[in-house]
Amino acid sequence: GSSLAYTPEFQGNIMARYERSLTSEYDGYVQGAIQYSDESYNSIVLADRVLIDSWTNVDVSAGISTDKWAASLYVENLTDERIVRSVQTSDPRNLEYVSRPRTIGARLSVRY
Repeated sequence: GSSLAYTPEFQGNIMARYERSLTSEYDGYVQGAIQYSDESYNSIVLADRVLIDSWTNVDVSAGISTDKWAASLYVENLTDERIVRSVQTSDPRNLEYVSRPRTIGARLSVRY
């Protein structure tokens, strides 16, 4: 009768991307994504069960490109939420595995 480990009642994501030509040579885009997970348990063993809170994650990015190269800026975990992804209870203390904090970066690629 116990719920399965790491099996939230609801989990979903949505992503939207808008692309358009900026000039005859340059294309651009903006993109946003939201992921959500209900709370879940880390184990089916009642003595080891820890409730993992529900969480929401937001990522955004924007970029430009030509036929030869592409450049983009991104922010992962925009709200800088501390998201617990899993919990290990085999140690005398509970070990939480969390997502990365807000990460801001750039990507550059070349096509050849």
